[in-house]
Amino acid sequence: MKLTVYTCYPLSPAEKAELVRGLRNPKPESAGSRGNTFQTCFVLSASDKTELAYSLLPRRAAGKPLLNPESARRYSGTLSCGYDCDYAVGIQRDGTALAVGSNIYGRCSVSGWSGLTAVSSGHCHAVGLKADGTAVAAGWDEYGQCRVSGWTDLIAVSAGHYHTVGLKSDGTVVAAGAGVRDAAQPFNPNYLASVLRDRPQLSRFPASEITAGFASGMCDVSGWAEIVWISAGYWHTVGVKKNGTAVASGRNTFGQCAVSGWSDIIAASAGFRHTVGLRSDGTVAAAGWNAFGQCDVSGWTDIVAVSAGIWHTVGLRSDGTVTAIGINHFGECNVSEWTDIVAAAAGYCCTLGLKADGTVVTTCGHASARSDLSSWTNIGPCR
Repeated sequence: MKLTVYTCYPLSPAEKAELVRGLRNPKPESAGSRGNTFQTCFVLSASDKTELAYSLLPRRAAGKPLLNPESARRYSGTLSCGYDCDYAVGIQRDGTALAVGSNIYGRCSVSGWSGLTAVSSGHCHAVGLKADGTAVAAGWDEYGQCRVSGWTDLIAVSAGHYHTVGLKSDGTVVAAGAGVRDAAQPFNPNYLASVLRDRPQLSRFPASEITAGFASGMCDVSGWAEIVWISAGYWHTVGVKKNGTAVASGRNTFGQCAVSGWSDIIAASAGFRHTVGLRSDGTVAAAGWNAFGQCDVSGWTDIVAVSAGIWHTVGLRSDGTVTAIGINHFGECNVSEWTDIVAAAAGYCCTLGLKADGTVVTTCGHASARSDLSSWTNIGPCR
């Protein structure tokens, strides 16, 4: 009987050989015991489509790291912590989506999504990347940040505070939402009043900073080319070019867009007022506001992924441990005891970690969200 094998990501020749050796053993679980780099794959019978579901989770070989930048990239987009601390989204290995927390504006209405390879959550909207290169979105759409239905040929998406960006396979970038200079739809002053009513902690920031962001140019990415990585922040957007340099567009009041001098960058993350970049040698660069030490990452080494939150920064090491720096009022930096982590996401006042077994750990201060996240299983990419 001929079998068709679908894997969650493209396999290297060595991985293919290891998979073949595992499939020759009649016991499905033995394939998982042999592999030390696989995620989950499904084996389907060509005749009756019976699902045998070999479980090939990442395993650490003796003396070898759990992750490298390439394997970490496979997990990027598997879970995302919103700019509020009360919601998060993730994808399961079957390509469906999960969400927990407050469903204001319908931002958690993702249960009908399928065929996903990545998700990203902003302030009040969530975006999903589908395997066919299209995108889906849910949540608040006053500034068009959810209008992504016409996007095609995508390989990555990122949700910012009021905007969404998508990376196309040809290295160009598309964007939707607020932040386009001279946008036809002006800023709605009533929204500022509602924001300050619902989030009184934001009253510490000048109203001019909030309103100016809507004309900051964070969606001015149409001229970008040869991009391999994108990240949408609060009022700015960052891209990594094929040659290892970085570009940024948007509000630069605190120097968060001052990335033109960076080199050897392979990934980047845009936060609230700061930006972090991952170098190919495992070190990290940072730019922008550093009031809480969120940019003090010069001593970090052996990092394979980074995530910038509102006031803190998280780094994932190759051994599956996590480091964090910045504000820690809600325990968002209490990650030193985490192990076997394959992805990490920083949000407003929390940090999420995806474990190699597909479960999630979190520092989220909301008890209900923390409880819901603890029940998640089988989280991870299926590409």
